[in-house]
Amino acid sequence: MDNTSLDDFLDSEETGHENTDSEETGHENVEAVNDDIEQPTSRWTPDGRECAGCGATATRLWRDGERLVCPACKSWG
Repeated sequence: MDNTSLDDFLDSEETGHENTDSEETGHENVEAVNDDIEQPTSRWTPDGRECAGCGATATRLWRDGERLVCPACKSWG
């Protein structure tokens, strides 16, 4: 059974990219299908990371503009 990529189900017109599987190497070229992907709304790290707002260490930081901040520093509105 051959492996199938989700991109194989899309027309090249929808993605703007040709299917570039290489049968010689068994690898496929990985290209972004959508260049307009947004940043994730939060980031989790098991050891925690420093909040850009208050400097506290938190395991989950939320995007607030360009910064990653703890829940206390996040503007939720």
